[in-house]
Amino acid sequence: MTWMPADRTPVHCVQLEEEFDWLLAIYKQLAPRRILEIGAHVGGTLYHWMQHPAPGSWFTVVSLGATPHIPTWVSWANAHGHGLEVLDADSTTPTSVDWMRIQAPYDFAFIDGSNHYEEVSQVWRNVRLLVRKGGIVAFHDITEHGGMPNEQVDVPRLWREITANKRLRTAEKVAMPGVWCGIGTVYL
Repeated sequence: MTWMPADRTPVHCVQLEEEFDWLLAIYKQLAPRRILEIGAHVGGTLYHWMQHPAPGSWFTVVSLGATPHIPTWVSWANAHGHGLEVLDADSTTPTSVDWMRIQAPYDFAFIDGSNHYEEVSQVWRNVRLLVRKGGIVAFHDITEHGGMPNEQVDVPRLWREITANKRLRTAEKVAMPGVWCGIGTVYL
């Protein structure tokens, strides 16, 4: 288990390689054409999403602090013939939700923004309505963060609620149980 190596991405990708490769395989199999990312950081995961769908795919990104990264992201999109719209904002606001709704329905959504329960729960409630039947919503940070006691990560609480709902099909990959990260998918 290692962090995503620098030779696989032009910007830092805050993902454990084993977990992200698992999700990337699911993503490739889905072959999404409309992709939503919440919380893109500097674009490490966005870069990988853009490498694999068909030309003409559309990417919608909502991420605080995105503005300085937009020129780089646009160059990646242009290099692969994709469309891209970015909103540098809090993904839980009604304005952000309305903005995301314009490009819906999505085939795939990756949620890796706020780790606080109230915010990530609100994102889940909003995003699940924007992803088509047969689409996938993926979450990062689904495991308890025992290795990071000073960081408040409430995604595991939401993940337990989601997996308790027997009407939803889920899967997960956790390389370091109870220590760090974890990725979960919900099949809608």
